[in-house]
Amino acid sequence: MGAGRPRLGAPVGRRLLLPERRGSPRVRPGARGQRSLLGLLVHAWLWAASGASAQLFNLSLSVDEGLPPDTLVGDIRAGLPAAQQQEGSGFFLSEDSDDSPLLDDFHVHPDTGIIRTARRLDRERRERYSFVAATLLGAVVQVDIRVNDVNDHSPRFPRDSLRLDVSELSPPGTAFRLPGAHDPDAGQFSTQGYTLLPPSDPPADPGFALRPGGPPGVFFLCVEGPLDRESYDLYELRLVATDAGSPPLSTVETLLLRVADLNDQPPLFSQEHYRASVSEAAAPGTAVVWVSASDADEAGTDHARLRYTLVQLSALCSPETLPTAECGPAFAIDPESGVVSTIRTLDREVQEAVELRVVAQDLGEPPLSATCRVSVTVDDVNDNEPVFRRQVYNATLAEHTPVGHCFLQILSTWVSVVKIKQKNEKQQEKNYFLDSL
Repeated sequence: MGAGRPRLGAPVGRRLLLPERRGSPRVRPGARGQRSLLGLLVHAWLWAASGASAQLFNLSLSVDEGLPPDTLVGDIRAGLPAAQQQEGSGFFLSEDSDDSPLLDDFHVHPDTGIIRTARRLDRERRERYSFVAATLLGAVVQVDIRVNDVNDHSPRFPRDSLRLDVSELSPPGTAFRLPGAHDPDAGQFSTQGYTLLPPSDPPADPGFALRPGGPPGVFFLCVEGPLDRESYDLYELRLVATDAGSPPLSTVETLLLRVADLNDQPPLFSQEHYRASVSEAAAPGTAVVWVSASDADEAGTDHARLRYTLVQLSALCSPETLPTAECGPAFAIDPESGVVSTIRTLDREVQEAVELRVVAQDLGEPPLSATCRVSVTVDDVNDNEPVFRRQVYNATLAEHTPVGHCFLQILSTWVSVVKIKQKNEKQQEKNYFLDSL
């Protein structure tokens, strides 16, 4: 709070409008009954009738906002020449003053001209007051009261937190404009600067920085280095806005920076080479092996959704020797689960092992893929009877042939469905005996 220095003006030809000329202004007579309203009106009429010109003076005062009621603001008499300051003429206010917030926020003593606050002032609500006070001796004082700002407001962001999506392929220099913080205080008490605090969790260097944007209050968050969503998908930074008060006031906004995923990670199988075995007697639909791949891109997106396909590397047989139904693909894969199953009966005597290749491909654009190898061994079962090479064997034996003499060899084998003579890998014991006819 402080009284401003009066600005004294030279007498001017402006005449004070009296009640009968502009309605009925509310006259503020002296307290304690020192003069009546009628007496003031009579003196004012006599002064006006004399033809004297009103003398106009200026008085500038100031007071800090937030001070308690009844704080001294100033004295209207300080705007008068020294000779008139001692004359006890009293004051009354212009009609315009009654229509303003003046009488709600200030008390003006009608005898002394002392101005005091009627309540706590708020510069953000109103920062200037103007009114005219007149004496019955022809002096008019234009009073201007300025409410001084104090640092009673902190900067405020539009919201407590802000979410931004940043592509992981954003090059250094990519900028995002941030909304500034508003501080209703003025001058140095308004928002003066911003600080970006690093996250409490790793990484220590988040790869972002603040950059000014030209006009006051405009600034940008800039990408400073490469981003990798697979290493760090969410950055939580703190943006601090500060004024220049003493002590300074500040506020914090949380910046949640989500690194948006791009399809930059190919699928990866848990094994490069899977090995499995299946019985040749297995029914169609028997599960043989489960292959599994994962994708480091963001879960739940097409970049991480995988589909499996199967490529058979080795032919089971020649379709020239067997029907297509018995020589076609013997395995299939579930595109969602990666389970490899039989789709028809197998015959180990046709093929003992099968080599497959599985492809896992994501649904990104463009899609990325990976492959693995699957080796399937067909286990043998005793599903083939021995077959004599000839239906009839003829031999000649001399009548005195000694015991133990070998005179005939009878051979048997297994014949595959392709009529190729071959033996099982595990030689099965063949027992021969004679049966008399």
